Amino acid sequence: MSVWKPLWEEIDAYAQKHPEQVTDEPAPTVPTEEELLTQAKERKTEELDRAMAAIDAELIRSTTDLVAGHAHPRDVDGGN
Repeated sequence: MSVWKPLWEEIDAYAQKHPEQVTDEPAPTVPTEEELLTQAKERKTEELDRAMAAIDAELIRSTTDLVAGHAHPRDVDGGN
């Protein structure tokens, strides 16, 4: 016997006795192809933005370092 069967029977009995408490819920709307495409584009744009921000953070050096001629840390240790 299913664990849920007694609970379902109790709920069903209540619903049969109190039909005014039961309402039909509309089915959720299915997104259109255009909406799905828009969502996919937004996700990909966000992923690209995060990747570009990570690349920028890796490459940014202060103006002082550039003027002083300091090399990027990867250049100093031979890229290791």
